[in-house]
Amino acid sequence: MKKLIIYSLLLFIVTGFYSCLDDKNNFDYKQVNELDGEILNIDIAGYEVNVGEELTISPTFKFTIDKENPDVSYEWYLDGKKLDVTTPSYTFSSDKYGIYELTYAVVDNKTGVKFSLSTKITVTSAYLKGWAILSDMNGRSALSFIKVKTVKKLYYDSDGREAYKDSIVYEEVEKDIIPDLGTEPLRLLESTGYWDLAYQDLNSGEEVLYDELVVMQGSKWVELNGNSLMKSVYTEEEFNGDIPDDFSPVDAVMTYSSKFLFNQNGYIYYNQRAVANDFHAGFYLSDPIWGGTRFKKMYGIQKFNDYMRTIPVLTTDNSLQYIWDGGLTYEFPTIHMNTLMYSGNVYEIVDDEGKGDSRFQNMEYEIINMLPASTEKDDWYDTCMPRWVALLKKDGNYFLRNFSLDTYYVNPPVKVGDYFEKNIKSEMFADYKDMVVFQNKRYVVIANGAELWYCSTTDEGDSGIKIKLEDGDALPGEIVSLSYLDINFNTEKEPVNGHLGVAFANGEFRIYEVIEQKAGDTATEVTLKKLYPNKVSNLQGDNKFGTIVDAIYKFGDCLKITVFK
Repeated sequence: MKKLIIYSLLLFIVTGFYSCLDDKNNFDYKQVNELDGEILNIDIAGYEVNVGEELTISPTFKFTIDKENPDVSYEWYLDGKKLDVTTPSYTFSSDKYGIYELTYAVVDNKTGVKFSLSTKITVTSAYLKGWAILSDMNGRSALSFIKVKTVKKLYYDSDGREAYKDSIVYEEVEKDIIPDLGTEPLRLLESTGYWDLAYQDLNSGEEVLYDELVVMQGSKWVELNGNSLMKSVYTEEEFNGDIPDDFSPVDAVMTYSSKFLFNQNGYIYYNQRAVANDFHAGFYLSDPIWGGTRFKKMYGIQKFNDYMRTIPVLTTDNSLQYIWDGGLTYEFPTIHMNTLMYSGNVYEIVDDEGKGDSRFQNMEYEIINMLPASTEKDDWYDTCMPRWVALLKKDGNYFLRNFSLDTYYVNPPVKVGDYFEKNIKSEMFADYKDMVVFQNKRYVVIANGAELWYCSTTDEGDSGIKIKLEDGDALPGEIVSLSYLDINFNTEKEPVNGHLGVAFANGEFRIYEVIEQKAGDTATEVTLKKLYPNKVSNLQGDNKFGTIVDAIYKFGDCLKITVFK
């Protein structure tokens, strides 16, 4: 009986096996559409539009089988919610600041299979980024703004595929935006926010404040909301009524973790911020830092990562030291107290033996100007170290010094990371006006009277090149100030050129593309191509801004200083 059962089971298995083999030729296997390549014409890196601005997205795709006129339907989702839109294109617009997720889906109606792709849309203020111009209108402070528009332009990559690149245009201008801004205008400063604010978890439509704009003037300094350019606070109000005697600020450095005011008498006042996403969560101490020590100068830093911890100061004996700004956020947005232990203290730059670095002690040089030059090209945006480029003078000769500080460890002291110094042409300084540093492209532009000069910050053989203008164009006269947009972005063929803002004594403001001609890594010729004013902007009126005292490019999101998004 047991054998009979076993034989029966074996017969059943064998019969089933042959049935399966036979069935192989009887199944009708359906071929299913797949994507032939990728969904195109939608930028997964994201889009940025102004409030109220329309953005139309029209993705394209191909199926592996039904290549022509496929039977499909379309779906669109905004922050996970299905929209009442069934067309292949969608036009997005919002009257609220914020970061939104848009998802496109194409459904194969034959099988119900859905293919989707998402992107991020950041809705910003029209004032988030652009060229801010401060003018003196008969003693009154006047703020004007040249807006930036980024458009997507179609091109074909090396494989012949459709691709899109960002192109910047300057077409819209607003003059004298804010009534009763103040008097006796002096300078502008961008107070940048937390460096990775765009990557924090935010609710859809939640307003993101990336920066503020500080107007330095003879009357009360005023700090403006970076989205609306409306007054947030008068700077002196952050002393909570305990304003120091002889308070007359002339310079400032503001980061996501600290604010420092440099007073006319050499005192520095410190405001320790409590949280990284509130520009006014803190107050200034009425006692100056470092026991009331007086300093000759304070220099800037762009805190676009947590290693930007050192704010240079020049002592009365002409030594370069630094204020420690160590505030970190382990859990956004709180700045943890254990990272603030040394903040506000002043330290020497040390050598390998832990002694004061002689290159920065009792210097025989005069510092003409010194500006931040940190770049993600040194490492990456979140790990590169603080860097500066300084113009120096000694015995009638001029020098350019490019150096970094090694702030890898979370506590001071620090030593020099790398150091480069070279002689540069003295003729660039016959009537020196201003300098800007293109840190990502590693050069400076120097204004000398009505001339512009170029000088590499890394090429020892380049001591200065006089800049030419395209098509026989000419500068309209004496230069007042320079500003810059160093676009750190590469196409497949070459880097995108930087943009230079030039303010003139006659009230004009121009924006140029800086075009380098190189033999290897060495520049042989530098020319400027005028981007603003242009035909579109001229329709709005003249290019006159009164008596310009200063102009800056307002980056908004401080990561855009070194990462073009």
